[in-house]
Amino acid sequence: MKPRAEADRRNNFDALRVMAALMVIHGHGWALVDGVGSGLWGVPFARVGLDVFFSISGYLVMTSWERTPRLAPFLEKRVLRIFPGLIACVLVTVLVLGPLATRLGVAEYFRNAQTFRYLGNIVLRSDSNCPACSPGCGRVAR
Repeated sequence: MKPRAEADRRNNFDALRVMAALMVIHGHGWALVDGVGSGLWGVPFARVGLDVFFSISGYLVMTSWERTPRLAPFLEKRVLRIFPGLIACVLVTVLVLGPLATRLGVAEYFRNAQTFRYLGNIVLRSDSNCPACSPGCGRVAR
């Protein structure tokens, strides 16, 4: 007999989320070749995928709140779900991808103030300007 939590997950949300994520990747992939990708009804695939992804996520977050309608446990679950991936993504971007993608020397890259500002994303201080691909900092060759 399957545990109740596993039985409750029998739905197509995971398949829809994968489809939406692939649409975002496909849509953004066109930027790598300086092209413009196709879309649906004049809306780029990346935008459609993003809208689908966030709609599904919003529904699932609301369902989580309905299961545990107390603020502290709800926030704890959200933090434990979001922050490990966010921290890993930012660290991999700064410590691995950044040095590989920049035209700056490795020492110069790690001395750049923008590198450390980008780490602020871990604590939700949004900065989308990674030094590896920021103007004036050695944009990645296409």
